[in-house]
Amino acid sequence: LRARGFLQLRGVNGSLGMLEQARARGLYQRLSLCTLGQEPLPGPEVGAPSDGQVPCNAIPELLCVTKPGGLVCLTTRTNLSNLQNKEALEATLGRLEQAGAWDCLPPSWRWYPASLPRMASSSALSTCTESRRRPRLRK
Repeated sequence: LRARGFLQLRGVNGSLGMLEQARARGLYQRLSLCTLGQEPLPGPEVGAPSDGQVPCNAIPELLCVTKPGGLVCLTTRTNLSNLQNKEALEATLGRLEQAGAWDCLPPSWRWYPASLPRMASSSALSTCTESRRRPRLRK
């Protein structure tokens, strides 16, 4: 990410163990313990919507903390055990787009290493889809 110009990295996770792993990498300026969808975000952070991790009702909060024109990049698994969550996520994002709260941007692999598209087709990696949305200011 740094090589691509992303210099301010902040992370939020509901697991102390995952935060410790992230801290050990030395990439993040700030890490926060927070269970998305159950408590307010500690600031303009990131989330990873997935069944049992982040409910779809947390998506509007991500919109609220994203600056106008900012990007929210989401991935979700496409394996059978996650299809219900994937459909719920797509429906939530579709409703927000119809309401004018998001602009959908087409998926792009240009931000990722060249090998990721090949790896993403593996059910073990489970990062097969990407939805990038740009929030618009609505009053």
